[in-house]
Amino acid sequence: MTRFARRTFVRMVLGSAAAMVLADPRRACAARIGDPIDEALLAAGRFLAERQSPDGGWRSATYGGLRDGFALTGPAGKVVLELAPFDPVLRRAGERALDRLVHSAPGPGASVLDYPVYTAAMAAIALARHGRSDDDRAARDAWLAQLRRQQLDESLGWSEADVDYGGFGYSPRPPRRPDDGDASRLPFASDLSSTTFAVGALAIAGGPEDAARLAKANRFVERCQNWPHGDGGFFVSVSNPVQNKAGDFRSYGSATADGIRCLLRFGAGPDDPRLVAAAEWLRAHLPTETNPGDFIELRRAEQDGGAFYFAWSAGHALRGLRHALAEPWIDDAATALADGLLARQRADGSWRNPNPFMREDDPVVATALAAGALGASRG
Repeated sequence: MTRFARRTFVRMVLGSAAAMVLADPRRACAARIGDPIDEALLAAGRFLAERQSPDGGWRSATYGGLRDGFALTGPAGKVVLELAPFDPVLRRAGERALDRLVHSAPGPGASVLDYPVYTAAMAAIALARHGRSDDDRAARDAWLAQLRRQQLDESLGWSEADVDYGGFGYSPRPPRRPDDGDASRLPFASDLSSTTFAVGALAIAGGPEDAARLAKANRFVERCQNWPHGDGGFFVSVSNPVQNKAGDFRSYGSATADGIRCLLRFGAGPDDPRLVAAAEWLRAHLPTETNPGDFIELRRAEQDGGAFYFAWSAGHALRGLRHALAEPWIDDAATALADGLLARQRADGSWRNPNPFMREDDPVVATALAAGALGASRG
């Protein structure tokens, strides 16, 4: 194991343990019973529980690609599971969600998933944090195995010379490197958003063997940052500029929040200029209720479409920065983020984005993201 890998694994274990304590809703809510955030979260949890399918999964009523009972079960189930200790309805919904994740765990001949990285990562995290038995742990390991197969590394023919090396992407199947090395033939092989989910799952639910995988992911994440030449922010794709929502290789909010979360998982601290530069970019663009950044004119209509994904990732980034940098602006930004989310919650406990670009016009999608952001915003 290299020095980087050893250091990454130690920080991974310590960071994961701290994150689990910080994310424990029993610890958070015990001191704040009746406060607006707790009430908002419980309302969101009940909204999601009412829309759970009989088999324990969640399905979109709007988008066919989100009706498989896999893609939405991780994010919606995570919200319900973290609130389960405080509500018997949510406790039962959480049990059904865990059963769904266990019974649908992939085997050797697993079917192809529409969003394999997101699905496997969220399932592994939910089972790692809320698992009840050996069967749950076995299912967690099966989801982790599925996730590991999606990384662009030597097992799929990729080398360190490839710009997408180390990343994870949207590809339904493990993306083998083209013989000619032309990554444009695999336009969704690797992106920062998918990689953020994978890094989180490997850090929270993985083991010592994943330190090397995190080191590889670090190489990809570094290539997505406009640093040292640039403004310090992040974009999402190195090889496919069309995926970068602000256009070209411009920095924007959701990508920068994702990049910060990855850097923190890799052990970056106040002495890391990459983290300091990215945090400064985020500070300069908050508070906001949209996905911030200098979007080109052709992409500006899409800017509001990822507002809740940005809030979700920014909330988690701020929680990590609060402990890594301990600067006053971070608490102020987290408070502003929470206030904005509370103001946009609907009477039935849900959130909805009228802009359909990122499918946040589906209330299940938006509510899972907004509730996650709200819970993370207070650390």
